[in-house]
Amino acid sequence: MRFKLLENRKLFHINHALWGDPSGKIRTFGIVSPQNPLGWKDSTDEECIRKYKEYTLGVAPEWLTTEEKRIWWGKDTNKKQVYNSNKLQELKHKIHEGELLQRFINRGNAALKRTNAPYTEIKGYFGEPEKSLIIFNVCKDEIEEIAKDYGQLSYFYGIVDKDHSTIAYYSTTDSCKTYHRESISATVFSEKDVNDFFSKYGKKFNIGMNVFDDAVPEVIDDRFEESLNENRPPMVRSILRRQIYRRKKL
Repeated sequence: MRFKLLENRKLFHINHALWGDPSGKIRTFGIVSPQNPLGWKDSTDEECIRKYKEYTLGVAPEWLTTEEKRIWWGKDTNKKQVYNSNKLQELKHKIHEGELLQRFINRGNAALKRTNAPYTEIKGYFGEPEKSLIIFNVCKDEIEEIAKDYGQLSYFYGIVDKDHSTIAYYSTTDSCKTYHRESISATVFSEKDVNDFFSKYGKKFNIGMNVFDDAVPEVIDDRFEESLNENRPPMVRSILRRQIYRRKKL
């Protein structure tokens, strides 16, 4: 079954599983991008260092050097201003060279791998082309952890039923320390509903028609429901996923 959507003179293919999966193979999905951490491309120099400080202090304290801890947690305002100016030049260099970007990517990739969840890459558009990941059959807290580790300022999370889906948009205002739901679609029954919801946030996705069949392995175990039980620790869910899916041999 193929749906085509034409908007803003661009053609987007959207798979019908986004608004309901009669097979029951897909129960939830999350959409996260591993690119442009903390929205640096659209940030001023001052915003870059503020976001970096918030992220390291709130999410990744292990990234902080002893000097950063002493100065950023200290009370000497003049010393902070001088240090921030020097730090900004260092951050610019690291972003340009890709060292800092790679640190976010490595952290996010590790979080994704821990879930043992099936996923596939899709083409996204948020102001400019951007690679995104659609991750299947995971709980919201796992998607949020992945978004946090990639340094993403927002993510989508959807719950899939046989004839419709519910999709929510979450964003952060404190550099990934916490996320809040901005909006939710009560019911999504058509490609227009999906497109209208994503359009609110300037997001567009190009999803190949066969990605779901290729990306989601066959379930071979009756513990599928347990792997989606939010009351189970994430590590237990991960172990269950490793056991219940029949992975394709490469």
